[in-house]
Amino acid sequence: MAQQVRLTMRKLIKSGYFPNEVVPGFNTEDLANAYNSIVSSITNLNKKSKSCFHSIPRVKHARRMIAIPNPYNQLLLFKEVFDNWQDIKRFLKKSSFSLTTPLVLKGSKRAFTRASEFGDIVSHRLECSTNYKYMLKTDISRYYSTIYTHSIPWAYHGKAIAKQNIHNNNLLGNKLDKYVRNTQDQQTIGIPIGPDSSLILSEIIGSAMDQMLKSEFPRLKGIRYIDDFFFFFDNYADAQDALMKLHRITKEFELELNPEKTEILELPDNLEYEWVSEIRDFQFTPNRPKKQRTELITFVNRMIQLAKKFEDSYVIKYALSMLKKILVHSDNWSLYESLLLNVIMFEASVLPAVTEILLVYKQSGYQLDTKKIESTLNTIISYNSKLNQAYEVSWGLWLIKSLNLKITRSTAKEISKVDDVLVAIISLDMRANGSIPNGLDDTLWASYLSVDDLYGDHWLIAYEVVKKGWIPLPGGVNYLLNDAFFSSLFNNDVEFYNSNLQVTLPILVQQTNTNNIRTNNIPGRIGAVIGGGAGGY
Repeated sequence: MAQQVRLTMRKLIKSGYFPNEVVPGFNTEDLANAYNSIVSSITNLNKKSKSCFHSIPRVKHARRMIAIPNPYNQLLLFKEVFDNWQDIKRFLKKSSFSLTTPLVLKGSKRAFTRASEFGDIVSHRLECSTNYKYMLKTDISRYYSTIYTHSIPWAYHGKAIAKQNIHNNNLLGNKLDKYVRNTQDQQTIGIPIGPDSSLILSEIIGSAMDQMLKSEFPRLKGIRYIDDFFFFFDNYADAQDALMKLHRITKEFELELNPEKTEILELPDNLEYEWVSEIRDFQFTPNRPKKQRTELITFVNRMIQLAKKFEDSYVIKYALSMLKKILVHSDNWSLYESLLLNVIMFEASVLPAVTEILLVYKQSGYQLDTKKIESTLNTIISYNSKLNQAYEVSWGLWLIKSLNLKITRSTAKEISKVDDVLVAIISLDMRANGSIPNGLDDTLWASYLSVDDLYGDHWLIAYEVVKKGWIPLPGGVNYLLNDAFFSSLFNNDVEFYNSNLQVTLPILVQQTNTNNIRTNNIPGRIGAVIGGGAGGY
């Protein structure tokens, strides 16, 4: 495991703010750098604000809303976590079951890293299940979205103490409750999905539930991954008893177990979906271009078949994580490119992975069919714009921009109707650099340019568009200067969007039968990519 290091406020702001899912241009590095200069402008500790929301796909037809909280209150929440991190860390360590205890690791892309990755669940289940006959498997329904913020002090201090000190503004749990509510207009139901502060808050509640369950069953063996529980028993009756008590414990925090995902299984149980093994174990033949061509078609075809069969699973996302490591021979590039474009037409949510693949091959000297890519992306962007599916639109725009392609007039008209802060900012940037030459109507986004919108759910547009000068100011007056906090951001040159940032490129590997890396017959700069780190550019 990577080395644990000291938490810093700069790391928390820079690496723990924007959700992982947003395009790489959105960042808080300027905010982190300017924190010491702007902190004095945060004077009213009870100022309410709203978060910007961004719709992202899950599985099948389900979606979720990730949040970008207003910096005024998010900085206060971060400061509270930072100031009390040692105490919080001691509390979280009391859990006997958590695999998602937050760690501060050297070199991590996020401020906090979960102690175990999702893929580690299988091995932990195996280790815990030895000598047991039954497994209780369950999770919490819509965990982040249903957390009752007042339950944070209940979890941290105990319900009795928290209720006796409900008006004690010095109680850490009360402060965390207040600051997270202030990021969402005082709403008490749900916490923002995306910032690392929410990982801390959810783990405080999760750890409290773990401790309560452990007190009921001192010898209980099991694991928890965020809100997924796996517990092991000698007999069915004990599993039922634990389920009943877990129902009661979650109810203590105003949460509910998901009945559709709650079951008591006789062991041994399947450890992973059949599609995972099939995709993971697929073998590509090295150094045989014709054979590789057939294998690519077979792999992608099977990937789509499995995606249709297992609609509730991330089949294509997982398959592309495997596929993007394979070095495709130059003779097969045109086929591979076409397969990728067919995949994103079928499932546009994997645009980030396809972006990485196309960019690394472009960097490596492969000839991209820009007309075909441009046409495909315009179709995807237009279609998803009509559905207001902002994630797919934003990543489609980002790939168009990254490859120096163009948005058509008809697509631009559809984009103009998308009510999303990220889509708006990327589109206005692309209009400024000529990637959207005609057809973009900024009327909708311009309606959010006012001092009142700086603390509303379009605050990112209200600030960033003015900072960049992309739309003329109403009346020609810079309203940012009329707000103490946002004028401080403006005067310290804080920006939340940098069009020069980029995805991290994958490492492409071609192996011989003796596992030696080969770089012959590979065009351009591919040899510099194989076997070495390919960073963002």
